[in-house]
Amino acid sequence: MPKLTQRQMMQRREHITKAAMRCFARSGFHATTIPDICTEADISFGGLYTHFASKEEIVEAAVQTAGVGRKKTMDQALQQSRGLHDLTEIDEILTLLLDSDQGREMCQLEVNFWSEAIRSQRLGDLARISFKETLDGLSALAAQSRTAGPYHPEFDPDTAATIVYCVILGAQVLRATGVSLPVDTFIEAFRILRTQINHTSPEGKEQ
Repeated sequence: MPKLTQRQMMQRREHITKAAMRCFARSGFHATTIPDICTEADISFGGLYTHFASKEEIVEAAVQTAGVGRKKTMDQALQQSRGLHDLTEIDEILTLLLDSDQGREMCQLEVNFWSEAIRSQRLGDLARISFKETLDGLSALAAQSRTAGPYHPEFDPDTAATIVYCVILGAQVLRATGVSLPVDTFIEAFRILRTQINHTSPEGKEQ
């Protein structure tokens, strides 16, 4: 058998990682076995162990892959949006998460990841890095929102970012556990919430 090129090795590793992510989403990290991953990836044990020394390495690769996807989405949002009120990229991702089988699989993977991060120091560290990157991105968008119009004098970008992120995380948990959300209504309400977070006074009057 001819030796794989570096590019082919990377593609094969990515293929195995994505197959593992589908298994983890369905069954969780603990219940998923190496044979499960091999079957999903249509690869032999030897082929898998050429790229990963253990299941733990596969789990870490899956978590890092998911984190790269989140960071890419946030970077695109930062480039294209003017603030929290103008998060078309995030709204499109939320629509995918809440209204497709692929989205539910992604939510299940995230929830399984968070659960495992409670028990694993390494995954816990990765989770905190991922959360911080997302919150930093949302906070930067919140700060940009100040240029969109009048804002409350006590408006805090970090707090606003945390509120928005909590809504996203909550939607993911609901979707992962099979709760059906009215997608269009939810997205519109989320958009209104983001707009009002920095433009509304405590008494409910716009500044």
